[in-house]
Amino acid sequence: MRSKLKKLDVSMKKLVFLVIFMVFAYNASLFAEEGAEEHLSNLSSGNDNQKIAACDYFGKEKDSSVVPQIITLLRGTENPKVASAAAIALGNIQQKGEPTTALKDRIMMETNTDVVYSSILALMSITIKNEELEPDAKAALDHASTNHNSDVFVADLVEKIKRKLESKKSE
Repeated sequence: MRSKLKKLDVSMKKLVFLVIFMVFAYNASLFAEEGAEEHLSNLSSGNDNQKIAACDYFGKEKDSSVVPQIITLLRGTENPKVASAAAIALGNIQQKGEPTTALKDRIMMETNTDVVYSSILALMSITIKNEELEPDAKAALDHASTNHNSDVFVADLVEKIKRKLESKKSE
């Protein structure tokens, strides 16, 4: 009786594993099939998961041609996961100027510290790539330091960035 139960238990585990693997493979194939055109369309008209996938795609591709659409998404979404994905994409693309302003604006209006943290990381990435702390990036860091310092992760990140900038000035 025990050996039958053990065999049944092993069979159930294999079945569960197989089902999970098939679901994962199916979802992965859906995202793999989408190209740049589908992702571009999804930035403005997709559901939240599609928008996140599109931000991930364009961020990994470092495609600066879609920066205006990602900025529009960052400014217009109320979903913190979508906003974080848009911020991360802008940080991966590393274009200074309007992306920095959009990230600053989001930090200054945002109450969700996950979005603030993602936006600060994006600003750090843009600053490092361009070797310049833009005025909007400085304003965003100052705002985050003052208004989001109750979140230990945000406070720690802002402090590290400020120390890095100060040590760079003294060199």
